[in-house]
Amino acid sequence: MPDYRLDHIAFLVSDLEAARAELPELAAEAAQSFPSEGTREQYLGGGGVAKVLLMQPIGPGPYQSAMERRGPGLHHVALLVDDLDAFLEAAVVGSGWLLHPRSFALRRDTGAVWLTRPGVEVLVEVSEGSPGEDGSACVDAVEIAGLDTRSGLAQIFEACGVAVLDGPKGAVVLGDGRRWPAG
Repeated sequence: MPDYRLDHIAFLVSDLEAARAELPELAAEAAQSFPSEGTREQYLGGGGVAKVLLMQPIGPGPYQSAMERRGPGLHHVALLVDDLDAFLEAAVVGSGWLLHPRSFALRRDTGAVWLTRPGVEVLVEVSEGSPGEDGSACVDAVEIAGLDTRSGLAQIFEACGVAVLDGPKGAVVLGDGRRWPAG
């Protein structure tokens, strides 16, 4: 199995500042705008792995479409792997996860792919790079509605130090035991 680590867990939010205010204890990187994607984004959490990414749609694009379809909440979980082809062969082939149609162009342009699975609202972003050493995570667990917690990808998340729970709606369990977003 290729080397991998959990990089971030991304949430669509309607107001970046309001969402940030709900998580004051997490260190924050500067917010950035990505007009080509139609988002303002901000990473929260210190150290290395399992940061929280807040994404506010600000214009046309895939995130605004997702917000219109599903509303705010968990959008994707991102893995960083040292060998994308080997990872896809070992962890994805035969698992029921499919390449999202945007993955073909995305792979060519950025080296990343998106995985999707019927019945699971959350996407999985897999990027090729140097996973490096795990740092301290700000996330202890992630709730992914509809994901079989015995599946191969759930086991990969858990091997990265983040438990996967089946919940009614996507959320993360922070290091202090708090579920965010609550409810």
